[in-house]
Amino acid sequence: AYGFLIVASIYSFRRIHRRIADLPDRSRDLTSILNLAFQGAMVGYLVCGFFLSMEDQEFFYLIVAMTQILDRLSARDAARELERRELESAEAIEDDLEPEPAAV
Repeated sequence: AYGFLIVASIYSFRRIHRRIADLPDRSRDLTSILNLAFQGAMVGYLVCGFFLSMEDQEFFYLIVAMTQILDRLSARDAARELERRELESAEAIEDDLEPEPAAV
């Protein structure tokens, strides 16, 4: 069970990293910083888990949950940003195709 959650988190980290370029400017930096912070927290927890008792597992589930939430939020923001860019380009093309009024 732990192995699956670790692998799922790693895939989420990679998806978030690939998606950062598609995010709007206002959330790009925060998403990048949070992604790195969650990766560091996961690595720190796994390294310490080898040496300490695994009785306190809530922190592990918290890291996994925050990673999945960040993955879903970044996917939603990236989809909205791509939709906004498509609308802007469609409007620009539409503006270019409109005939100019004839001079009188």
